[in-house]
Amino acid sequence: MIRRIAMLILIGFAIVLIDFAPAGNAAGLLRIYFPLVQKPTPVEVVVTAYGVECPECYPSYSYVFGYLRVIPGEPPAHVVLELDETVEPYVPPGFSHPNAYTATVQFAPAFSVTLAGQINPFSYVVANGKGFTELSSAVRISQVTPVDAGEHYYPLSAVAWNLSDQQLSGVVRNDGPAALSDLRIVVLGPGLCDWQPASLAAATLQPGQATTFSTVYYCGGADLQILGQGVAQ
Repeated sequence: MIRRIAMLILIGFAIVLIDFAPAGNAAGLLRIYFPLVQKPTPVEVVVTAYGVECPECYPSYSYVFGYLRVIPGEPPAHVVLELDETVEPYVPPGFSHPNAYTATVQFAPAFSVTLAGQINPFSYVVANGKGFTELSSAVRISQVTPVDAGEHYYPLSAVAWNLSDQQLSGVVRNDGPAALSDLRIVVLGPGLCDWQPASLAAATLQPGQATTFSTVYYCGGADLQILGQGVAQ
């Protein structure tokens, strides 16, 4: 009878399983099994709001809001998100009712890069007509890619802003060490307010240089967040 001796050896974080059998038998080959150990993601997902807005309305809206943030000590990264949605299709009277189905959908946050020390808002919203879509609040990271070594992103500083009759305007400044291009400004309100991009008056900013931004924003108040980024030239 084949004799097997299983040995468990703990090496770092890996468990090694060694399987022996008598010599001269093909089963006597030394086999070592390393279990898959996943590296923790450098980006954290925070869900701030989840549910259905005005469920008795037509249409209603299923939504998930939140933000990403880089774990301290980790580099900036490109991130793609995903969640599961369960769809209950509308069926006209007299027709057979199809089964609800669940699908995984991918979506992107407000900024293509999540920087250390700056949140990166995300949202996923579905308009419900006669059918209904239930969204999972378990937003997951589908892909995370470190920023290339030759790319350097820096945040923009919000100097001032004013919101009056849904007209939002303000000033942002480049407080970084390099000239910046590919500028992007995002406005984020509290609670169930979705993020929204704003237009900038300048396409590039030198260190210490400021420019104005503007957009129409229907949500928010005194606690708006003005977030911005640029890429070093």
